[in-house]
Amino acid sequence: MKRYCFKSSGNSPLDSISMSPTPSRSLFRWAVFALALTIVVPPVIARAESVPAVQTNTASMTYEQQMSLFQQAVTNDLNGRHGEARQAYDALKNSDISENIAVPSAVNLVALDRFSEARRAFNALAKSPDARDRDYAHLWQLWLTARRGTANPQQLDKSLRDMAGGLQATASYQQEIINLYAGKGSVDAVFAAVSAMPDASELQRTDALTEATFFTSGYLRYVKQDSPAAKDLLQKKSHQLSSVSLEIPLITREKAAL
Repeated sequence: MKRYCFKSSGNSPLDSISMSPTPSRSLFRWAVFALALTIVVPPVIARAESVPAVQTNTASMTYEQQMSLFQQAVTNDLNGRHGEARQAYDALKNSDISENIAVPSAVNLVALDRFSEARRAFNALAKSPDARDRDYAHLWQLWLTARRGTANPQQLDKSLRDMAGGLQATASYQQEIINLYAGKGSVDAVFAAVSAMPDASELQRTDALTEATFFTSGYLRYVKQDSPAAKDLLQKKSHQLSSVSLEIPLITREKAAL
């Protein structure tokens, strides 16, 4: 399966973005992260916002038009316009880049409170041949199970232990999140693993920190039933988070609810 990377066509990574397919298994999260960076550049914002109304027939769209629509969807999501983003993801569902939009599309369903659909989407991603997509989907399976909850906290703990028991993530910080939901980890261990990420750029580390903050606060709120601790964590990490990570709109919503 071809993955997509996003690279600058100018002297600065924020001058303009050109998108090209690559056969290498580039990290999908970093691809989305790089794409999302374009929203901080006024000229790119203008181009993204000038895209006409979502076309429902992507078969007639060029690859560049499909990628432009994808960029528009991510931009809308990061700015809280989840309904508009959904239209784009739905239009791209059967397009040439359908596999590449699967992760942000699934996250968008969570943002829209369409949890049953999100669960189905992440269940499918959990079977992906791509380890990065698969590992990320596993975190969402745990979070969605925790959020749904149960009248019996002990039963929820058992369900999460059973679900997490056979999971093994490639990234150490994601494994620590899995351990946390399994009841055998700690919040400190999660963030220590983020800090210890080998060969990670500052952008990658900040993105991982944002991801870790979202799933760890979810554990505190929905599993431990400790909303004050979840709120405190979100407040402490708020100035360290990436403004262009997929979890940011959801973190904003969680903070408002606590």
